[in-house]
Amino acid sequence: MLQKVFAIVKRLLVGYGFLLSLVLIGITLAWPFVFTSGIGLGLIPLGELPLPRDIVQIILILSVGITLAVGLRWLCFPSQRLDTWLANLHSNLSHSRNWLLLRFVGILVAFPLFAFILSPCAIVWLGLEEVSYRLYQTSALSGCSYRTIAFVTGFIWLGVVVGRLCPPAGAIRRIVLRCQTIFIDWVLEPIHPQAARREREKLHQRSCQIDS
Repeated sequence: MLQKVFAIVKRLLVGYGFLLSLVLIGITLAWPFVFTSGIGLGLIPLGELPLPRDIVQIILILSVGITLAVGLRWLCFPSQRLDTWLANLHSNLSHSRNWLLLRFVGILVAFPLFAFILSPCAIVWLGLEEVSYRLYQTSALSGCSYRTIAFVTGFIWLGVVVGRLCPPAGAIRRIVLRCQTIFIDWVLEPIHPQAARREREKLHQRSCQIDS
C-alpha cells in the first residue's frame, strides 16, 4: 500500500516538476514575445516599471526586434523542414484525437504568432511613449483609460489580421495568409473543428478571389 502511494506521489512530483521546468524554460525563451504582446495590448505600464527608463527602453525595443526577426523568418521566409515537422505533428495529433495535447502545442505555436501580429501596435505605443516623454516628461500609456484604448486597439488588430484582412498580392499577403492558416490549424481547430473547416473554406475563397 505504501509503495503504491509512494509511486503515485513520485509520479506526481516528477510530472509536475517536468511541467514546471517546461514553464520556466518557456518563459525564459519566450520573454521577447511576452513583452511584445504586453506592449501591443497595453498590458505593460511603460512608465511605471521599477527599472531605469533607459534599461526598460532597451529591453522593450530588443523584445520587439527579436519578435519581428523571428516572425519574418518564420512567416516570410519559411523553413521547409520546420513546416513539414509542424504539419506532421498536427496530422498525428489530429488523427489520434488527442485534443488536449493539440491545444497545448497550439498555444505554444500561437504565442509567437500573436506577438508578431501585435508587433506593429507595440511599435506605435513605444513611439508614442518616446514622444510623450520627450515633450511632456510623462508616460503616454499611464492611466487605466489609455491602457484600455491600447488593449482594445491591439485586440481588434489581432482579430482583423487572423480573420478578416485580405491584402493584395505580395509579401504582406503571404505573411497574412500564413498567419490565418496557422491560426486555423493550431488555435481554432482544437477548440472547434467544424468552425475551422468553415474558415478554411472562406480562406480558400478569399485566396481565389485575390488571385483572380
